[in-house]
Amino acid sequence: MNHIFRILAIILLLIPFASAQENFNEYQDLNLILYLGSNISIKETGNDPKIDYIITDVLLFPRDEERLKILEMDAFAEPNASISLNHKATFRWDKVKEKYLRFGIKSKLNVKNDIAKIKTKVDFPLKDPVFKEYLEFTKFIDIDEDIYTKAHELVEGEDDLYFAVFKIAEWTRNNIKYDLSTMTEKAIQKSTWVFKNKVGVCDELTNLFISMLRSVGIPARFVSGTVYNNVINNWGGHGWAEVYFPNYGWVPFDVTFGQYGWVDASHLKLSDTADSGESSLEYNWRSRDIDLIIEDVTLNTSLEKAGDKIKNIIELEINTLENDRFGFGSYVPIEVKITNLRDHYLSTSIILTKAPKLIEKNTKIILLKPKETKSIYFTAQVQDDLNEDFEYSASLEAKDSFGNLASSNIFLGGDYEILSLKEINEKIKNLAKRETKIISTSLNLECQTEKERYYSDEEINIECKIKNNGNVLLKNINTCLKNKCNLIDLRIGEEEIINFVSNNAKEIEIITETDQIIRREKLDVEIIQVPDLFVSGITRQNVNYIEEIDFGFTLNSNFKAYNINIKVNKRNIDIKDLEGSKDIILKLKGKNLVNGLNIKAVYYDIIGNKYEKDFSFEIKVEELPWYIKLLKIITFSD
Repeated sequence: MNHIFRILAIILLLIPFASAQENFNEYQDLNLILYLGSNISIKETGNDPKIDYIITDVLLFPRDEERLKILEMDAFAEPNASISLNHKATFRWDKVKEKYLRFGIKSKLNVKNDIAKIKTKVDFPLKDPVFKEYLEFTKFIDIDEDIYTKAHELVEGEDDLYFAVFKIAEWTRNNIKYDLSTMTEKAIQKSTWVFKNKVGVCDELTNLFISMLRSVGIPARFVSGTVYNNVINNWGGHGWAEVYFPNYGWVPFDVTFGQYGWVDASHLKLSDTADSGESSLEYNWRSRDIDLIIEDVTLNTSLEKAGDKIKNIIELEINTLENDRFGFGSYVPIEVKITNLRDHYLSTSIILTKAPKLIEKNTKIILLKPKETKSIYFTAQVQDDLNEDFEYSASLEAKDSFGNLASSNIFLGGDYEILSLKEINEKIKNLAKRETKIISTSLNLECQTEKERYYSDEEINIECKIKNNGNVLLKNINTCLKNKCNLIDLRIGEEEIINFVSNNAKEIEIITETDQIIRREKLDVEIIQVPDLFVSGITRQNVNYIEEIDFGFTLNSNFKAYNINIKVNKRNIDIKDLEGSKDIILKLKGKNLVNGLNIKAVYYDIIGNKYEKDFSFEIKVEELPWYIKLLKIITFSD
């Protein structure tokens, strides 16, 4: 393809996320201010009104626990009341004469993003589940045969509790539409209604999630509180779940936000209950000839201070499964590789924020075991109406729940390969199948390169030894470096050598596999980039013959160069190393520039190989003496 020039085309994806978290999930903790209160109006209904007492029990208020610490708490009542703050907040007014009562609690709280540290597998199903009350079905968290059947279908064959809960959470998130319609916003709907109608808000999604968990013997409870929501740019009421893990305790799961095993620090817990429809306030009083008009509870949450950001939790890489060049109209297989850097289970969303047009949702959620690396895949499509005379560059970018980013680039051109959707789906299907294969010592793989360092333009020669260490014949062993593959059979104890050639790859992964087992070998190769020096930014193009000036230019190197010696019109400059640009200023006389600016550069790469380059620039020297002009004429004539 004859490129006229290259233009940069960055194609951005907008990220609709109904319950996005304003990046508070990137913080270790938040200091929040919570106001909770209500009002009571007293209406006389007879000729002899009398009130002996009014008691208000507030069940929805913060309590100290592992994620939440109360820094300050003040309760008030107007007129004065007897106030008790224990497992609930109680306000009592005696012999009330006033027609209007007001009460509230103001708290300063520290809330942590406390990721559950589940370091080992918890067996599923649970043999002797505790907290039997959180296995019972309730008014809103109810059950029917359809829910029971679907839940059992989702966890069939699963023996890891975390993955069982994850599968049910993901099914709920992906199959129940979040919708603030009148029916679901004004009144809580039962799990059976939600399952049938496939719609709901946070309470309904959580109800169904808990029903499905309880139906397979997993204790779970409903949590009420507040959370920051980007839709309203403020805190609002919210519901999520806590799931019981033996030996670890109650673990938060928010199916609305896709946060499993953790919730971000804007989640302020105010109560946990067996059902979602339980009251947040209880009133009792003794009186005659009066009615109480009770207003809804007011909840106001605000941010006082954000803590430090979470670090060293996930490592991301983003690449394509093929090379980085695609034709117009081609489908593009995108791989995001996620590594859990922690020693416990960890779930995260992966959001594709930059790519060509996606043919699927741009958000997926993955669960990783301790220190595990997994990949997830997206499929995009290149526009088919781009100009054949141009080559385009498009960015790929992925982000996880905790703010980590990974990026790379692809190139698009009229002469590049066009991949069909069928080809892409087959590749992704085969890669996903690899995730289920067993890493077995019966198949051994050892690979090495000829040397540790290679220049960027060198071919990397790789030798791999594949051996059958087991006690059965291994047939159809496929050993691959990207899309270069060799298929062999190995008898018991047999070994075979396979050679590959790679180009300019810092990390090389070779995979050998059968239908059931797999082995991987990663080789880290040091790629030496050859530095290329060049000169730019000449500050003067003309000078007087007798003038002495500060003459400047910029020395540039695309990769790191070492022990640089620059000779400028017989003057020497030494530079220890350079990557990028360095401005150089010299005092030069016009008479020394009659033959132009001549620069000789001698420099070395990281392993000591020497390079030399010469640069010449014409400088116009004005008001030359007659003898210099004559000399130039004679020299030119020669």
